Amino acid sequence: MQWLSLFSLLSMLSLLHLVKGIRRSFTNPRLVSRLYQTYKINGYECNEVLIQIDDYKIKILEANMNTQEELINLAIENEGNSITKDDVYGIVLWPAAKVVARKLISDYKLDNLRVCEIGSGTGLVSLAVAMAGKNVKEVYATDYNPFCIELINKAIEIQRNEIKCNISTSIFDAKDFNYPLPSADIYCFADVLYDQSLGVAVAHRIFEAFKKNKKIIIADAKTRLGRDFSNEFTHLLTLLCIGRQPMLDKLNELLLVDNRQPVSFTWVTGEAVQGERDTLISTPDKTQTVPVGLLEL
Repeated sequence: MQWLSLFSLLSMLSLLHLVKGIRRSFTNPRLVSRLYQTYKINGYECNEVLIQIDDYKIKILEANMNTQEELINLAIENEGNSITKDDVYGIVLWPAAKVVARKLISDYKLDNLRVCEIGSGTGLVSLAVAMAGKNVKEVYATDYNPFCIELINKAIEIQRNEIKCNISTSIFDAKDFNYPLPSADIYCFADVLYDQSLGVAVAHRIFEAFKKNKKIIIADAKTRLGRDFSNEFTHLLTLLCIGRQPMLDKLNELLLVDNRQPVSFTWVTGEAVQGERDTLISTPDKTQTVPVGLLEL
C-alpha cells in the first residue's frame, strides 16, 4: 500500500485537472425543491431554494449550474487565487446539514446559548437555528470561503423578518491554528470531512471545544464526488477526498492522551441532496435517503 501515501500527496486541484472535460451536470427531478428567485452574488447567479426543517421553511442560496461550472473552472485555472479559494463544495447544500439542523431544533435546549457553525457552506444549520430559537443568545455562521459568506448574508437579508435571534457571519479557517475557535456554547460541523487534512484539522477543533466542556455536533454524509467515474479513479477520489476516518483517528488519539474513551459515528437516515450538481461537486443519487454519520460530544 505504499502507493497510497504517494497518492495522498496529490492536491484536490490535481484531481480537478484530471477530470476537467469529462464532467456532466445532473438534476434529480424527484428531489428538487421549489425554486423561488435567482440572485446575483458578486456577479454570479445563485438560486433561492426552500428547505423544510420540521415546521420551519428556510430559504438558502445555492450556486446554479452555470455558476458551479464557472467557479470550478476558475479554481482549476487560478490554482489558489479563485473567489472560492479553490473550494467549491460549500456553494451547494449537503445532506448532513439537514440532520444537524433538525437535531439542534428538536433535541437541544438552546435558550441563552451561542451556537457556532464551522464550515457553514450555504448556512442551513445557522439559519434554521436563528429561525427556530427565539431565545438563542447568538448564532455564528463561519466559513473560510468568502463566497459562502456572501450566500449566507444574502439569505439572512431576504428572510430577516423570520429570524428570531442575532445571527452574524465571519471568515474562519479551521486549518489556521493561529486563530482559536470563535467563542460559543455549541459547535456544529456538517459535511466538512471531504479532505483528509481538513478531517485532521476538524479533529483538533473538536478537541479544542471538548477541552472547554462545550457541546459538539458533527455529521457527515456517505456521499462524495466521482462515483460515476471508473472504479480505479473512484477509489482514488474516495481515498483522497474523505476525511471522516482521518478525523476519527486523530480525535480518538487526542482523547486517549487525555484518558478519554474513544468515540464513533452513529448512522442515521438523512435526505439526499436537492437541485443541480456539477459532477465535480457531487454525482447523482437515485435514492431519496442517504446514510449520515452523527457524532455528539
